[in-house]
Amino acid sequence: YSDKVLAGYDALIADFSKRKPEGNIAIFHGQQGSGKTWLVRALITHFRDYFFVLIPPKMVACLMDPAFLSTVLRNRRYFPTVLIIEDADKILIDRTEGDIDAISAALNLGDGIIGDMLDIRLIMTTNRKLPQMDKAIVRSGRLSGIIEIGAISRETAESSFRNLLPDARMPEFTEE
Repeated sequence: YSDKVLAGYDALIADFSKRKPEGNIAIFHGQQGSGKTWLVRALITHFRDYFFVLIPPKMVACLMDPAFLSTVLRNRRYFPTVLIIEDADKILIDRTEGDIDAISAALNLGDGIIGDMLDIRLIMTTNRKLPQMDKAIVRSGRLSGIIEIGAISRETAESSFRNLLPDARMPEFTEE
């Protein structure tokens, strides 16, 4: 990863470590295969006590359902809940073009009263470029970080993972 990506990652770690981060939404964007998921894996390994939930993008609008919210409440154990939404392109799109329910749910959970009360943070990955994202999502104060990731090789991603988390066991993944 570039120095800019690593600095953004370190800043995100520092902010998400706070009881009240500067923003509760982190966005990793870049082309396919650039290493966004590797950075998410590193974050998961770094925050071992946090409660992580992987949410399919098509389910984001359902996150405001009381059944989901009560599950988050039961499982949080005084640590933040981090919702990971990979391939969040349709959630980050301008409201006039996208699923308004999904966008509203992401905003409410990432920056609304419910998200605040339940200490929810969002990590979203996307192939979208910053200018293509809804202005409300990327507004100052909502974002803990937005990191643009350029293309990298698998070897570079694995090396970066070891540099970011030297004591962590490297996950084993098969080629697709």
